Parts: sequence; C-alpha cells; structure tokens
Amino acid sequence: MADANEARILCIASSLEDAPHCLSVFRVSQCALGQSLDGVQEQIDGVVLIGLLAQDVEKYLNEIRLNRHTQLSLVYLQNCASSEQFYALYDGVVEDDSFQTFITHVARFRERRKELRTPEQPSLEDRLISYLFLSDERALMPIRELQASSVYHYPLLSLWDNSDDQHLWTSLLVRNSVLQNEQLLDRLRLCQNCDSGLLNYVDTCPNCQSIDIRSESAIHCFTCGHIADQAQFIRQGALACPNCLTNLKHIGTDYDRPLENHRCNECDHFFIDGQVVAQCYSCGTSNPIERLKQRSIYALKLGESGRIKARTGKANYLIPSAVGVALPKEQFSWTLSWLNRLAERYSEQNIHTEIRSEHSLLILNFSNLTSLIQLESELSLLNQLEAFSDRLRNLLRTTDICCQYNEHILMIMLPHTGQAGMEVIQDKVIKIGEAQSDSTLEVSIGTYFLPIQAIDDNAEQWLASVCSGALP
Repeated sequence: MADANEARILCIASSLEDAPHCLSVFRVSQCALGQSLDGVQEQIDGVVLIGLLAQDVEKYLNEIRLNRHTQLSLVYLQNCASSEQFYALYDGVVEDDSFQTFITHVARFRERRKELRTPEQPSLEDRLISYLFLSDERALMPIRELQASSVYHYPLLSLWDNSDDQHLWTSLLVRNSVLQNEQLLDRLRLCQNCDSGLLNYVDTCPNCQSIDIRSESAIHCFTCGHIADQAQFIRQGALACPNCLTNLKHIGTDYDRPLENHRCNECDHFFIDGQVVAQCYSCGTSNPIERLKQRSIYALKLGESGRIKARTGKANYLIPSAVGVALPKEQFSWTLSWLNRLAERYSEQNIHTEIRSEHSLLILNFSNLTSLIQLESELSLLNQLEAFSDRLRNLLRTTDICCQYNEHILMIMLPHTGQAGMEVIQDKVIKIGEAQSDSTLEVSIGTYFLPIQAIDDNAEQWLASVCSGALP
C-alpha cells in the first residue's frame, strides 16, 4: 500500500492548530477560511474541512469539486455543520477515533491513483469514471430537489455539466456497464409530455373530465334498488323512496348509504368513483394515470466496463472490436434471428431444390480475462489481445459480422459458411492461440450452425443462455 506520509492533504480551517492529527501524518497545506482554492497548484489527495458553518461547507464543497486539482480528492468533514444536501459531495466524517480509518482510505486512494489512466482532455464520462474508481466507498448519489421538475438530480453532475439530461445519460452508462445500479432510492411517475415529476393527482368527472365535482350523501332503497341524493328521499321530515314510495325506517333493513357518491357541477353526472388524472404543474398536461412514465432513482457505482476503462484509458472493452463489422448487441441479436429464419426457410425448400443456405456462429470466450486484468501488466495484456485480434482479422471476410457481447466474449457471424468451412476457421483460431507461446490468454471456442430451433425468434435470450455457461 502507498505510504500515507507522502499524501498531500489540504486543510480548510481557521488555523492549522485545529488539525494536529493531519500534521503528524501527512504533508499538509492550509487554505484559510475565506480564501478561495485558486492558489492550489498541485494534485491534492485529500481535503479536510475543519470547524466550518453549513454555508461555508456548501461553498467549499462546490469549489473543491470544480477545482481541477481537488475535484477527485477525498473530502472529509471534521467538526463541521452539515446537511443532507451535502452528502453527495464528500466522502465522510473524520473524528479522533476514526482517524486511522481516514489514513487507510488516503493510502488506498493513492494506490488507485497510480492505476488510473485518463486522457489529456477528459470528457464528463472520463471524470466520472475517475471519481468513482478512486474509492470503492464512493457512489454517485442523487438528492431530492422539489423546485426542479425532475425532482431528483445528481449534485456532482450538476456541478460538472448542468444539463437537464442527467437521467437519460446515466441510464445509457448503466446499459453499457460503465455504471451499475447500487441502491434503489425512489420510484417516480412522470408527465408523459415533459418528464416532469411535479404532478397533482385529482379526481374528475368520468363523463366530462371536469374537476368541479361535489360529494353527496346518497341512499340506496332495498325495495326497488333506487339510488339517489339523500335530499330526494326526505318527505315531510321522514325518509321515503321517491321511486317506489316505500317508507325507509331502519338503515340496514330498509336502506343503506353507499360509501362514495359524487355529482358533477358541470354536467350533473352522478357517479360512485371519480376518474383520477395527474395534472402536470410544469406543462399543464392532464395525464391518465396509466400513461404516466416511470423512473427509478438509484445510487450508482462504477460498473465493470467503467473499471476497465479507468485502468486502460481506452475503450470500454479490452477485446478489440475492429476484427470485422462490429454491431451492438441488440442489432447482432436481430441479425442472428433473421438469418436463422432465412436458414429455416431454405432448409424446408431444400427438399425440392438444390438451393442451400448455411450460416454459422463463432463464439470466443476469453475466460481468464477478468483475472488477468488484476494480475498482469496492463500493457502486456493489451499487446496479447492486439496480437490475437490482428491474426483473427486476417481470417475474416468483409461480410462477417462481430459483436463484443460482454467483457470477455466476442461473437462472429459468418454468413454462407457451412460446417466444413467452420472447421477450417476453428483450426486456424486454435493455431493463433498456439502461435502466441508467451500468451497467458485462455480462449475457448463455441461453434453453432443455423438453423437453430432453440432460438425460436428470441435470439437475445438464446445468446444470453449460451453465454451464461453453455460454452465449451
């Protein structure tokens, strides 16, 4: 583990005398209370805010996450007033009895910083990956903001890029495994027109949709079944059914009162249950309940692809995708399904004609790739993968289609390639692995020939089941 004594700690305090523990362990510099961070000229490992009021904590947390020398640093509070609105921007609280834990976190942070690879001009995604990679305890946390139409937002992203598309952007990163959902915090219903969560649920008349309705006390006559407003049953100070003229003396025997009764002041429609709609405060749209959008709010952590990118500074996947025409997973599944139906059709016609349609699927599983990321030199591993891909690329035709299915599985679709042709290719792939005598990569091969009855128009599910453990 890296030596914590070399860690650079910035204390924001009235005096360094307030930070005796930090002075005894770290290389400490001070930002006096009231000063800005513009004078910070080196990368800081950790920032400790000491004895600050809530408004100063908020000011400095924002400034820390915007300053390029401190935006990724560990940030801890000591004897500070805080608020739930701040927790998304700092890492924890350090006290006398938890100072040793703080030292451990700083040392681990420095180790991770050595592993981190970022481009010279990092994008928003690069910065977020770096931030989450530097501490296992970190998560991208949302906070609730009732003034905003989205209701929830991620304060860190708001500081780095104040866009209204945070939830769409983070959803895409989750889909690509750059991020992963950690904890479900809330589930919202949103306006179908503007995605606002500022909704008012109101009862309306089911006949004319007016909100101008009133409750009525109704009576249900057991003799004839007539239901009407109580006022219509009152005759000379007693209750009598206006329909069958029966005197109603005993509730439960002669009559009862329905639980819910309403009447519309616009169209005079009488009804039991109103129609609930969600009126949007942001755009005014009246939304039927069943047409509201749904959004789940999660705390997010770094996903597998994000960790790989943090360590390599390159694409989300280590296996180079430029071995043929690369398709996204969804499009590859659709193409497999289409070719499978095509093969089934010509397989049936083949009884009467000489027309043949043979297609094959080759699946390469780099089974020890994840463990090699932890054990081997990154450069050495990338060189092994690049060498393997170069040789594989020479085997493929321009019409072959590939897909990086996940971190360690590469799929290749070979149209008009039958069993004989596939055997030749399989032999050559094996020889590629044997030719790399110094390679530690373990590659298993799966071959499949269309048509495959099990696909049954759901190629995505079939591929998932194959990759979950059926590979040789």
